[in-house]
Amino acid sequence: MTDVFFATNREGDGTGKGYFGREIRKPEGAFRVGTARVERGGAEWRVTSVTVEPEHMPTPDEIAAGIATADPKQQVWGSASLFGKMVAALRPEISGSGAIEKAALVFIHGAAYDFPDAMEDAAELAALYSTERLQLVPFAFSYPTNGEYTPLGYVSDKHDARRSGLAMARAFQRFSEYMAAAGRAARCGARIFLVAHSMGNFALRHAVQELITNPRMRTVRLFDKVFLMAPDEDVDAFHHDHKLVPITRLTTEVNIYIRTDDKLLALSDVLDEDRLGHVGPLPPIRETIAGCSIAVVDCTPVIAVADADTRHRYYRRAPEVVADMRAVLSGMTPGKIAERHYDELRICWVLRDQP
Repeated sequence: MTDVFFATNREGDGTGKGYFGREIRKPEGAFRVGTARVERGGAEWRVTSVTVEPEHMPTPDEIAAGIATADPKQQVWGSASLFGKMVAALRPEISGSGAIEKAALVFIHGAAYDFPDAMEDAAELAALYSTERLQLVPFAFSYPTNGEYTPLGYVSDKHDARRSGLAMARAFQRFSEYMAAAGRAARCGARIFLVAHSMGNFALRHAVQELITNPRMRTVRLFDKVFLMAPDEDVDAFHHDHKLVPITRLTTEVNIYIRTDDKLLALSDVLDEDRLGHVGPLPPIRETIAGCSIAVVDCTPVIAVADADTRHRYYRRAPEVVADMRAVLSGMTPGKIAERHYDELRICWVLRDQP
């Protein structure tokens, strides 16, 4: 059983079960938080319950009627309660073999996900990437997608991903503010890793833009390592400040995983320019941007062409890629990972096809 902390700007789906649907929450920028309980049965992960944190902001009508006041003490922030639980879950543990580090794994899904899909994948990733010495606590941000891999569905999902940037930025900002306001004893000192898959990278771009352009937002080194997996982004995303370059102000390390024959990204190629997840940054970028290290990892040689699901979801389906990510998470430097070799012409690492 795994508890996945979440934030979402999806509107409720009307079932009364605490699940969320395909529509974007109004007003734009609003989000709710809670916990999804995910249980594993064999190779399958399934959401069994969803709990939404209670929240109340006095309305103008309530204030005018004298029922409430504008006093901030009357505001009930769901995020404050959730982040308190998350910080508690991130405190290190002591086992018979020594201390076990806890770290947060923030997951931003791609296109065609429903809400349970996002929670289940977050739980699975936390289990896949955890080791004996590092236990990951999953947190998912789920933006509205319609669950269909079709041209029309893709265009709709991309539109909602763009509109979700403000809500995602506000969620990151609220966590940053919570940690800044917490006393020293309340800070667990845990590292935070971010994994964005496919179109989730496009949503992340718009969140980053909100963080750096909105004077009410603060930019801090929130993430220890960022992983951009099969990014459905422009090949020049790391050449322009209005795209993904500002992510380098939120972390000290970005890892971009690509596959040159990712067929699901071909749909995006038809509608947009070449994708970052196909060929990596073009022209190739240097290994650092403003003090942030950039590593491009080509996974093409280790992924079976016949496996359609793995071809785009190799970040959780290909054992070689999972092992590589675990090595990076453990702090191993790129040149020490034996299963890689460096392509100097392309300025990227290439995973080796093992016999």
